[in-house]
Amino acid sequence: MVNLVKEKLENGQKVIGTMFQLGCPTAVECLGISGLDFFIIDTEHAPVDVESIRLFILASEIRKITPFVRLKRISRDTVLNALDIGAGGLVAPGVETVQQVQELVGYAKYPPEGSRGLSLTRTSAYGYDGSATDINRYLERSNREVLVIPQCETRACLDDIEQIVSIKGVDGIFVGPYDLSLALGKPGDFDTPEFTAAIRKIVRACRKANKFVMIFTTNLERSRQYLDSGFDGIVFNSDADMFIDAYKKTLTELRTKTQAGVIQGVRNDIYGRYLSARNGNAPVNVANVLDTHRADIALIGSTLVLPDIGSLKTNLYIKDGRVSGISQEILPATETFDVSGKYVLPGIIDPHTHFGIGTDFDLDLQSETLSAAVGGLTTVGCFIGSKDARVNSYASLVEIIRQRSYTDVVPHFVIGTSEQIKEIPVLIKEFGIRTFKVYLHGIDGLIPAMDDAFVIDVMEELARTGIPCLLFVHCENDALVRRATRMANLKYGDQATISDWEDTHPPMAEAEAIMRVAFFANQYKQPIYVVHVSSAEGAEMIKKIKAENPYVYAETTSPYLTVTADQFNSTIGLMEPPLRQQADQDRLWQAIVQREIDAIGTDNVTLTLAEKGDTSNVWKAFPGYPALATHLMSILNEGVVNRGIPIEELVVPMTKRPAELLGLYPRKGTLLPGSDADLVVVDMNLCKTVNLQDLYSRADFSLFQGRELCCWPVMTIKNGIMVAQNGKPTGKRPSCKAIVSNSLSG
Repeated sequence: MVNLVKEKLENGQKVIGTMFQLGCPTAVECLGISGLDFFIIDTEHAPVDVESIRLFILASEIRKITPFVRLKRISRDTVLNALDIGAGGLVAPGVETVQQVQELVGYAKYPPEGSRGLSLTRTSAYGYDGSATDINRYLERSNREVLVIPQCETRACLDDIEQIVSIKGVDGIFVGPYDLSLALGKPGDFDTPEFTAAIRKIVRACRKANKFVMIFTTNLERSRQYLDSGFDGIVFNSDADMFIDAYKKTLTELRTKTQAGVIQGVRNDIYGRYLSARNGNAPVNVANVLDTHRADIALIGSTLVLPDIGSLKTNLYIKDGRVSGISQEILPATETFDVSGKYVLPGIIDPHTHFGIGTDFDLDLQSETLSAAVGGLTTVGCFIGSKDARVNSYASLVEIIRQRSYTDVVPHFVIGTSEQIKEIPVLIKEFGIRTFKVYLHGIDGLIPAMDDAFVIDVMEELARTGIPCLLFVHCENDALVRRATRMANLKYGDQATISDWEDTHPPMAEAEAIMRVAFFANQYKQPIYVVHVSSAEGAEMIKKIKAENPYVYAETTSPYLTVTADQFNSTIGLMEPPLRQQADQDRLWQAIVQREIDAIGTDNVTLTLAEKGDTSNVWKAFPGYPALATHLMSILNEGVVNRGIPIEELVVPMTKRPAELLGLYPRKGTLLPGSDADLVVVDMNLCKTVNLQDLYSRADFSLFQGRELCCWPVMTIKNGIMVAQNGKPTGKRPSCKAIVSNSLSG
């Protein structure tokens, strides 16, 4: 019989199993029907006899779920008993020495790999299986299909893990986290530096030996982290625990709904999706959906937009900086605001902005995060420029953000030199940084272009850390852009317009670079985030690549979705990549609707006209534009008002999806109970002409100056603090921080 777990692992797939405690064949069938890959029959801690194990294995064969047996001890009889009745794998607990593992392999494998005794039992149809007629073929198949898995849960096993995992016949390692943490002196604490270092050591050893590694866990989020950090499989909880939890959750739901009548009158399909998402993702107890304690803020009569769930006519409650409740009941609150007829959205997340290019970083940070907050943004991802992206600058950066920012800030570090590549492990492991950036096409005088070898060096260094990171990439073929720029300069000279500037960055330069770096990403298993896709060709390339490559994500920015090159007669509209034509914009919108592009950012660069340079000469002006304050309203105006796209669809790439990619969801990117109280209230019927004084930016120009836009934000709440109301700052600054993986738990 083919070992399906082994087959999946060899194909690079992750596998998920559970500990088996319920102890009946029917339960085994249910596990198989659920879609689990394997289950572990635990003879170490449970009183299970051989005949019972045989019945469990028979049931597993019906539903094609692979049975493992955790041995009571490593001995010839326990191994043979399990294998002769059809175990697909053996888990050996309490391993202390290399000799123990060698004995295990010897008992489990037929010669020449071991000394297992031959008996044609049920695994060979008692000798009538076709493969059993050829003894050598049968022995080879058995050795190949049976998985031998020592369990690393002792200090001695950890110390010798490299030698143990290199033993021929050992297929992989199963980590017992509870006993391992006990051995390390911190029982049940899986976040200590010692435990984290132990996990990294085990994963590295398995990778070096080309063996798989699994771990037991009872926590959904920690399970995802383990799978993302290099584990090939997890053993999630036990069937008994899952059975109890499922019934407890169902009973809580039924009783909560009966007692309180949550969201009465809401469409059943929407409510069902709401409950499902809340229970699956919200970081708090279900009871918080109707927290009857006095809230700090109540938003009454809202149309609440929950990404990937739907819109709800309901009331939203905030307490202690978090969403505390969603209910149609009017509950007590210190402050109550009637937002009837308006939409309440999760705070907008801009994954792509630049501060400190035209002036000092701290000055930009203060003015532009205020501008962002007035515009409904509550979190921004900020690129720390190449010259500043150093370990020794990070502490001061954190303090500046704490003192001056009106939004949370996710720092992305630009890697532009070999010295900065060497600092990647420190930034990741000591500071919690998970996002970096490289430029395939640079900006003269600011950012150098990086060649393929440099990009691969960065990917390899990220991989060596063993910690999942996201690599932002400016995708344009530098040689093609420079060639096209020379030709355009010769063709147009000083008379070049913004429309002519488009010729300097041909779409094929974007598409080619996306294809090239996506190939590297797939080779090195490194997730990449393609920034500011600007052209139809770029969007089409993203679509083709994402169909086959799981390591590629992409964004476009609000200017490419809302304005075109022919709308400007000065360098105000100068950017890299350049503004393009209506056909490009239409294709980008299609990519948003079809979710080929994941996120919408701004690529904001705050400049004054003086800092931008010659507004009449494209060759002398600096590329960049302010966009934070107009980001949300410009997207809603174009997408909802002009194109008829449902607001529920547009909220996803501006909130939930960037939150997921940055590791912030469900803390951010939604308004489910327990999430951060980061939100914006939008009046879809409010239309105004854009004036600079309404944007609160230090920039003295805007791409939308003098244009009428609808869908203005009228209220922004950040961490439960009213930052802006009726388009004006309130004078209150919320507690904001640099958000990295090390700060998410607070």
